[in-house]
Amino acid sequence: MAWIGLLALAGAEAAMIEGVARDAKGGAVIVLDDGAPVYVDGLDAWPAGVDGLRIRALGEEVAERHVPEATVSPDGAISQGTAPGSALDRVLRPTWWCPTTTPTGPWTVRIEGGEHAPVEIRAGGSADTERIVSLWRSLSAAEALPGDAAATAIVTVGGVEQRRPLDRAQDATLSALIQ
Repeated sequence: MAWIGLLALAGAEAAMIEGVARDAKGGAVIVLDDGAPVYVDGLDAWPAGVDGLRIRALGEEVAERHVPEATVSPDGAISQGTAPGSALDRVLRPTWWCPTTTPTGPWTVRIEGGEHAPVEIRAGGSADTERIVSLWRSLSAAEALPGDAAATAIVTVGGVEQRRPLDRAQDATLSALIQ
């Protein structure tokens, strides 16, 4: 929870957002249950197999102009963009995101550190065993990232790699599911 304290000192708002992953003209978004989009900073589109899945993401939420305002040229042509003067966009600068269900595309989970040799599991998206479902539930269940990491989960979905710190209990649970 130390990262939440650091964000608060910087004037940012730590957030846990859950919704459906969708691709939009302005980039990857998480569509909340009320239909509101939250843009995911740094992702032009979701990796293969993630679009349409329910996502849980942790990070810093800010209100900023993510999609540029439309402009009018001297000859009257209007560019694409949001209406001038419209509300700022909700944007998440994620520290971690994870589908709450097993991705349909290729993915890898590798755990390094902790009190064991590195462990890894790979899937083409078709494996839906109880062990893999439990693995994804554990990865996506995070409400906050630990301040004192015992190990790191390196999750690659559709070619996008993320690193997630794990505390000792999370490391033991995930390692047992992978082995």
